[in-house]
Amino acid sequence: MKKEKWIELLRAICILSVIMNHTCMTIINNTGITEIGVYSYAVLDEIFMLVRFAVPCFLMISGYLLLDPNKEIAMPKLMRYIIRMFVVLLIFGTTYAVLEIVMTSKAFSFGTVLQGILNMLEGNSWLHMWYVYMLIGLYIITPVLKAFAANTDEKTQRVILFILFVGNGIIPMINNIFDINIENYMILNIYVMYYMLGGYLRNADNFTVKREKLIYTVGIAALLVSCISELLFLLLKKEPAEWNRGASNIITPVCSLAVFVFFMNHSDVILKRPIIRKAVLSVAGCSFAMYLIHPVFINITYKMFHISPLNFSPLILCGVLVFFIVFILIIYVVSWIMKKIPFLNRII
Repeated sequence: MKKEKWIELLRAICILSVIMNHTCMTIINNTGITEIGVYSYAVLDEIFMLVRFAVPCFLMISGYLLLDPNKEIAMPKLMRYIIRMFVVLLIFGTTYAVLEIVMTSKAFSFGTVLQGILNMLEGNSWLHMWYVYMLIGLYIITPVLKAFAANTDEKTQRVILFILFVGNGIIPMINNIFDINIENYMILNIYVMYYMLGGYLRNADNFTVKREKLIYTVGIAALLVSCISELLFLLLKKEPAEWNRGASNIITPVCSLAVFVFFMNHSDVILKRPIIRKAVLSVAGCSFAMYLIHPVFINITYKMFHISPLNFSPLILCGVLVFFIVFILIIYVVSWIMKKIPFLNRII
């Protein structure tokens, strides 16, 4: 499949954003606002708000590439994608599951490996591996979604995407804000929506400048609402806004759409210089490997060496940037080396 430079740029931006996300959220998820203080918590939380477009954009990239109705994807090729993800789970998912058992029990045996495999099959590995399980599901339903894209017009696709947006974004957000439980029986989740949205954007032929500006305006407005409301909740209630968290809200989809559309239309300016293009292609080529291994270095640094951006407090923002840069360099180099290892380079 021919590489489109803007996709590689967006892929590189997304993996850097994932690492920035976990640089901050690993601290938040293992501490509390009273423990680290409102200021530090707010800095980490606001950074998270800025970079949470990453996984949705990864999914839109996949949909953009795989749901093109003008290109056939043979079932054997799709099966190779699925088998590749299963092998990734077997190697990395099992390894992380075994590590969890060893760290808890302080013991290791052959039975530990078998238990690790079982835990992996049950989905009990490190949290970031959820993405691989989800990819398997998306690949399995790709033929159905591809047939839908090929046999429906843009208007029908927009209606379906809007229904998914209502069911997976608006209603869950209303439930969170008002503490109610409106049931909508939404079978296709928000990740399927992102996947389908990527396919839709590839084939949208009425993408006017006016519509593009509207997407940016709504996306920026949503981001401002998200950041300001989160900050107010932290300052006034000493807790994050639950409706502003998780995958099912209206903020993340509109912000992610704005980011995707921007890179789809304006990447040429960024990629003018050959050195930038080369760096982007290298990082993008290592992005999946970087995703798979990045929690190892973050967890070792925070939980074993007990150092984190909090050590820079009150200059925690400087601390985040320092740790982020160090993590990026180490994770990229290790991923680049892994990509040179026979067999491993075929699955990551």
